[in-house]
Amino acid sequence: MPPTFGSCSNGGRNRHMCVKAWAKCGTKSRHLTPRHGVPSICHDGSVDTTGGAWDWDATATIIQAVATLVALGGVAATVILTRRGHKQDLENARSAEKAAEASAIRSENAAALTIDNMSRIAEALEDMAARATHDSSVSSVLAAQPPRRVSWSLKHHSGDKYLLENTGDATAYGVAVGAHESLITHGLPERQNVQPGEALTFIAARTMGTSDSTITVEWSTESDAESERDTWRYPLPPRPPRR
Repeated sequence: MPPTFGSCSNGGRNRHMCVKAWAKCGTKSRHLTPRHGVPSICHDGSVDTTGGAWDWDATATIIQAVATLVALGGVAATVILTRRGHKQDLENARSAEKAAEASAIRSENAAALTIDNMSRIAEALEDMAARATHDSSVSSVLAAQPPRRVSWSLKHHSGDKYLLENTGDATAYGVAVGAHESLITHGLPERQNVQPGEALTFIAARTMGTSDSTITVEWSTESDAESERDTWRYPLPPRPPRR
């Protein structure tokens, strides 16, 4: 038999468990034991709402705490993403700054090379004017033997190899070839004599860090080591794409 409790007439415990009042007294009644948060069903079908009523204040507190944790998590994620974005922006700015510096240096070197070439053209024109003034007549100018000169041609040969040729009609003494430190080179000639039509070879290669690709050639038109030396500068010709 299920457990029984006192009747309504003698103040039994089932009086306060049921919302609905008992219609009849004098008999022992039975009901289901209430569980926390679940209303009990009395023997006559009435509902007990007093046993284990739900604490709505505690529920609201829990929900608020969970919402606070979620919000804090969102703030932390935002801070982390923002710091990563700032770091990436800083790295990009530094890379752009280095690229701009290299570009500026290349432009400056190209401008210097242009000025050097223009100076050589001006010197050649002055020499021509001086010779024309010195000669007493046009016939003597035509009959005069032009001075022997050294001239250069720089061409790509194969791979990373380049060819420096004396295209003039004079011998170049003590030829030395130099390049900027940002250009990869190997086998640059040093103090070699180059006859007209002869050529020297060396290896050179550009990299992403190359800021100046100018090749500088120095030589003398006299065999005397103490004689005045001439200089010729020319940018390294581009090589075909690598296969």
